[in-house]
Amino acid sequence: MTDPYAAALAQKDALAAKINKLNQQLKIAQLDYERAAEFISSWEHFAGIAKDKEGDTADSAVANPSKESVADAAKEVLIEKGEPMYRAPLNAALEEKGIIIRGKDPLVVLSTMLWRMKDVVPFHKGVGYWPANTDAPAGYMFDNEGSLKMALPNIL
Repeated sequence: MTDPYAAALAQKDALAAKINKLNQQLKIAQLDYERAAEFISSWEHFAGIAKDKEGDTADSAVANPSKESVADAAKEVLIEKGEPMYRAPLNAALEEKGIIIRGKDPLVVLSTMLWRMKDVVPFHKGVGYWPANTDAPAGYMFDNEGSLKMALPNIL
């Protein structure tokens, strides 16, 4: 006969491992989704079919918030979210806060603004934007060069 307490502990450990594995799979799926959205946006931009929010082709330059205010708002959004984001979901989160980026391709405008403010919100290849001088979020770590990377699950 198996000790019920020991069986419950074993089940708890097995479920924790399963949850960890599923969280890793979810993060990978989110990254793939964000990469696909960025590819589509870039393709539309270079194909000349980028649309503004009303569906009309955007031709004229429009006033946007300053790159400094966008970087500050992006930093706030990322810290609130607690994980890195690519530009499409970051732009959506900024819009929810009332920060609207306009232009022929708003995602390109956003990434240009953040590139110019990389000392505040740098882009980390493979994971997205994350604020500078901020601890790595859960599930991530900084490598020796200071790039943010997804942490490998502890399997030992």
